[in-house]
Amino acid sequence: MRIARFENAIKLKKANTTKDWLSMAMELGDYDYQHLVRDFKEFTNLTPNTFLQYESQAPERAFGKIET
Repeated sequence: MRIARFENAIKLKKANTTKDWLSMAMELGDYDYQHLVRDFKEFTNLTPNTFLQYESQAPERAFGKIET
């Protein structure tokens, strides 16, 4: 369930770049922002913003691949 919520958080943030992480955490069923951060750190060793920064520079982005 945490992995699904993590993946949904990434997709939601990409679709709503101006939405804040706290609102997204609540929308996805986390109790607070820190639970979301804990999952990001556990799964990626990065904070949510740092992960998205690295992810946006991933090679597949340069080749025009989009996430489905």
